[in-house]
Order: sequence, then C-alpha cells, then structure tokens
Amino acid sequence: MRNVTVTAWVLRALVVLGPVVALLADVPAGHTPSVAVLVVVAIGGVLFAASPDSFVGVVVMGIVLLWWALSVGEGVPVESLAAAAALLTSHVAATLLGLGPSRVVLAPSLVTRWAGRGVLVWTAALLVWLVADAFSGRPTPTTFWLAGLAAALVGAVTVAVVVPGRSDL
Repeated sequence: MRNVTVTAWVLRALVVLGPVVALLADVPAGHTPSVAVLVVVAIGGVLFAASPDSFVGVVVMGIVLLWWALSVGEGVPVESLAAAAALLTSHVAATLLGLGPSRVVLAPSLVTRWAGRGVLVWTAALLVWLVADAFSGRPTPTTFWLAGLAAALVGAVTVAVVVPGRSDL
C-alpha cells in the first residue's frame, strides 16, 4: 500500500464515488434509492476500484442505469446530466487506473487527454438530453429516432475513418 501514488488513491475514490453520486443525483426530484440498492452500489464501487479491469464496473453501472430507468420512467430530468457526469468520471478514472499498476505515475497529459474525452462524451449526453427535453410530451415518429441513430452511426464511422490513428493512448 505504501507504493500506491496519491493519483491512484484519488482515481480509486472517483471510481467508488461516481456510481453512488449518480444514484443519488435524482434525490432532489424525489427519487430516492432504497438503502439496499445504495449499499450494493457502494460495495460494488469499492470492488470496481480494487479491480478496474473487471466486469464489476459494468454490473455496478448497469444497476445504476436500471434504477434510473425504473424510478424515472420515460422522463429525462435534468438531474440525469449529473448522473451521466458521475458515471463518466468513474469510468474515466477506472480506465486510467487500468493503464498500469498502482505505483505508476500517470503523465498529466494522459490524464488531461482522458478527462477531455470524458467531457466530450458528456457533451453528447447533454445534446441527447436537449433533444429529449425539446420533444417531451410530443409524439415523435419512430423514423425520427431511427434517423438520429443512423446519423450518429455515420458520424462515428466518419470520425473513425478521417481522424488518423495514434500509437499512444
């Protein structure tokens, strides 16, 4: 434990706290998770932080997403943006932890790059929230959502083809 860097401890704390904060993000709107769900997510977060490359992270984040889907229903409250930020923070922190042993010192440029990637993904969540909010309460045809999905897919493939690959992370 003495060889663990301060950065690794901070990242582990972010991995643990991300799912818990995401779960509690909708409490101001009146959606409070049960103590059992909160305990399971907290314990799962600790296990995820201890082993960031394992399947535990997927399970923990899946529980949070399932809880949100069941408690909020079809609505997309603004608090979901805070939950998305918390889950992304946890995911990015786990990704950085998975890049090496706990005694490794991460280059600030690497941390900045991954933080930027997390912000970009959160921006996509913001755009999805804006569209969902704009169309809430209005009937929208299925083709509208399929066209949006197709546009996102074309955009992702285009970026993957146009942007040159890099040898570093």
